[in-house]
Amino acid sequence: MTDSTKQPRTKGLFLPPLFQLILSGIGLSISLLLGALSILGGVFGLIEESLSSELLTFFSMGWSALLVGGLFLPPLVQSVQQLTGKEAHFSQKS
Repeated sequence: MTDSTKQPRTKGLFLPPLFQLILSGIGLSISLLLGALSILGGVFGLIEESLSSELLTFFSMGWSALLVGGLFLPPLVQSVQQLTGKEAHFSQKS
């Protein structure tokens, strides 16, 4: 058996983790923005009481967007760990 520990990369740019970092960051940002805007729209609807039948839709969309945004956190953390040369805490079975 061989030891398959990852060594930090010293030369060049490690492109796969960099692309993963960029895509995860964009996805997380968009999800958080959409979630916050949807929940804020629902709160404004509660204050004005004009959108009483659509309030559940605003809150559902907001919480769903925030939950989907949470799915971007593990790849974001993993790509940062790979770029800094630290050992990933997620198990990778091959």
